[in-house]
Amino acid sequence: VERLADVFDKLLLVSCKGRDRVAKNFLCLHSLLFESRETARKNGLSARTMIKVLSFNFASANREAYISSLSIAGVDGTLEKRFTDSDLRGRVHAKTGYISGVSALSGYLRARNDQWYAFSILMNGITDVSACKKLQEAIIKAIDVHSSDEKSSTTQATTQSGAKLGG
Repeated sequence: VERLADVFDKLLLVSCKGRDRVAKNFLCLHSLLFESRETARKNGLSARTMIKVLSFNFASANREAYISSLSIAGVDGTLEKRFTDSDLRGRVHAKTGYISGVSALSGYLRARNDQWYAFSILMNGITDVSACKKLQEAIIKAIDVHSSDEKSSTTQATTQSGAKLGG
């Protein structure tokens, strides 16, 4: 089911040689989700697949370039007006996407405990964009709150909402 994502994983392995290439690969993969809902369904792209791509790039030598290619919550890009009244401002680095009825937010959270988490929130059937954004922000906030409750920062954990990455 994750055929297209497998192809992109291989492309990322072969072609990630610098900031521009990393950013183009991520934006290309992410934009495919929004060219058409039918394309996304047909190719089996999922939040789990996006988290795999994000986790791979976080562990790569290009981590800093990759993260800096993303918008920063409350600071710039498509996230400039989001998370503005939140302590998540400046700690969420992500790419947004929206087409009629479909919304996505995928990227990284630097949690309160300084752990990094990859997340991907893909939502279909959206009728209220504002409510959707609030829900996405609440999900990321929940990851952040959960991270501060963790006993061990070295334990690797994967949940439906995000993947814990190295520090």
